Amino acid sequence: MTLSNREIEAFIQNRMAQKQYNTMKELDEFAFGMPMVGFSSAADPLYPFYKKHIDEKFYRLPQEWLQSEYGREFDPKEVSVISWVLPQTEHTRQLCRDCTDCPPLQWLMVRVHGEECNCTLASALEGWLREQGL
Repeated sequence: MTLSNREIEAFIQNRMAQKQYNTMKELDEFAFGMPMVGFSSAADPLYPFYKKHIDEKFYRLPQEWLQSEYGREFDPKEVSVISWVLPQTEHTRQLCRDCTDCPPLQWLMVRVHGEECNCTLASALEGWLREQGL
């Protein structure tokens, strides 16, 4: 099965458009604005550059991560890397602009719940990709 980048991007954006998945919990507001999604090939020479310049013991190439996760080798030419950015909402950005002494509550709540939201999105995407036969 093959999915287009647009289908994957739509899954991510549709999920983040639902407040139950994109939430600050204590505040009835979205945690993040609409995500920006990008794609690259695991064969991109930038990944070995990262490994060399970040930490060869710490940083894993996409195909190395997949091998450790799934127990078999992957051809980097056959692997796509999906990346996303979860931006603050315009409301939170405006509140940050208006603050002069400390971050606004909304920024703090996203800082607390944001990684949970990000991890839930990653898990949901992985599950959906498996359902699609990938």
